[in-house]
Amino acid sequence: MMARSTRLLLIAGLLLSTAACVVTYRAPAPRPAPPPVRADVGFFYDALTPHGTWVHLQPHGWVWYPRHVSAGWRPYSEGRWVYSDYGWTWVSDLEWGWAPFHYGRWVVDRRYGWTWIPGKEWGPAWVAWRHGGGWVGWSPLPPQARWRAGVGLDLRGVNLDVAIQSSWWCFVEERRLLEPRIGRVLTVPSRNATIVRATRNVTNYAVVNRRVVNRSIGVEPIQRVVRRPVPRYRVVDAGASGKEPRSRLQGREVRVFRPVAGPTSTRRAPVAGRKAPTRPAPPTENPATEERRAPRQARPEHPPSDTAPREDSAKTRKAEKVSLEESQAKEKPEVEQEPEERRERTRPPRGRKKAEKKKQLDKPPEQD
Repeated sequence: MMARSTRLLLIAGLLLSTAACVVTYRAPAPRPAPPPVRADVGFFYDALTPHGTWVHLQPHGWVWYPRHVSAGWRPYSEGRWVYSDYGWTWVSDLEWGWAPFHYGRWVVDRRYGWTWIPGKEWGPAWVAWRHGGGWVGWSPLPPQARWRAGVGLDLRGVNLDVAIQSSWWCFVEERRLLEPRIGRVLTVPSRNATIVRATRNVTNYAVVNRRVVNRSIGVEPIQRVVRRPVPRYRVVDAGASGKEPRSRLQGREVRVFRPVAGPTSTRRAPVAGRKAPTRPAPPTENPATEERRAPRQARPEHPPSDTAPREDSAKTRKAEKVSLEESQAKEKPEVEQEPEERRERTRPPRGRKKAEKKKQLDKPPEQD
């Protein structure tokens, strides 16, 4: 009996010691979502000046247009599309593509062509999308489309079917959407008007964990067409390494450069580390008028020493000549003028002889 009770006590003690060693597992807290990434227009000015030109364009303010692009060039035409945790993300092949394809808006100007309006909100690509009939197309969003934090893309009543011209779209077949050099498989712009009628607007941006996510084109339809899974990538912030902070693929990561700064206005000159560009002065209508309006240079108070004696001697000679002429005129005798004056007094006035002769002829003859 004693042995049995002792055995029960040992079992109870063992159970109690085991219960004391139980550890409760708690899942780690989720990492906070990254804050919205913003950019400074002054930073863009310094970084993009070597690749293009800044001009002041109403009503947008300071805008930039690229150099060394081919005729008929369109934004989002040199690079590739990948699917990331931000949705469809553009990876540009251009050195400067990290900025104009992820911030701001593009607009067509009749003088400069495609010009970029800086913005402060980063996105995987700010484009409108069309899909249907075996085609996929994209074009830069118009300047009226704004991103509102916590709300999403606000088109502000703009009809994308009307605001975007057919020649601005880039179209490819669905099966070519994942091409690494998508510019080589773009259809010619002359076919865009026909393809626009065969497709529909599917532009759709959402806010997920304070991120801009592009959900315009579903992944499943593309996978069915290409007959393979669409690779998934993860967007990772990368510093500016080397000379150019360009975006690049590394494994399953999209390494992008996203400068963080406060918002700035494009109305002010976009200056970060150098002198602001100035607007060129309008050409003058009459250059001669401008020369007359130009302020005259102030005359020196004292002429140079080597010309002073020369000017003084000239003035002296002129004064001596004038005084000599005056003295000669005074010394000339009056008698020399008397004969001329006498002749003037004795000379009969003109026409007097004719009048007297006519009077004699008109006189009636005397009667004897």
